[in-house]
Amino acid sequence: MSLVKLDGTEETMRDALAITELEYRAELFNRMLLACREHCTKFPHREGRLENGEHHCLDTCVHKYKAVSRFVGRKLGINLQ
Repeated sequence: MSLVKLDGTEETMRDALAITELEYRAELFNRMLLACREHCTKFPHREGRLENGEHHCLDTCVHKYKAVSRFVGRKLGINLQ
């Protein structure tokens, strides 16, 4: 894909959009991690591994969190994968 460069403006805009997208995805991941961990795991952790119930709860929580994010994104006109 060729870009028409007008003093680097289009390239700068593309970089800014990429940075914004990365920041959004990082924030989404961090919020999902905190929400699901608080909901599904017991503290303090006595074992180095998750119990079966915790593992299943985390899988379900992550799936629901992503589904809601996609739904909200569609309503706002953002295409999330």
